[in-house]
Amino acid sequence: MVIVGAGIVGASVAYHLARQGQHVVVVEQAHPAAGATGSSFGWISEGVPEGAPDAFLRREIVADWMRLAQEIPDLWVNWSGALSYGQAPATQNPDNRVCPPPR
Repeated sequence: MVIVGAGIVGASVAYHLARQGQHVVVVEQAHPAAGATGSSFGWISEGVPEGAPDAFLRREIVADWMRLAQEIPDLWVNWSGALSYGQAPATQNPDNRVCPPPR
């Protein structure tokens, strides 16, 4: 099986076919993630309110990436965290304070 392109889609297809025992060859013009995949601003985050339409999908995505990190020790995923801003849900910050009051 020949996969053309080593972006996120080509790499994923190649990986999953190889896991199923297929002989896979990936052909890439430059280097892995040289195109849209390497230039995109994307992140892996489950930091959305529980009722958000994509909350379940985001949790599943994080779980999949953690599974891949276990399966592929050389996979580099930057789990650097995030900064959220705006009003916090009432359950997290009942007084809606950004900083503690001055003393």
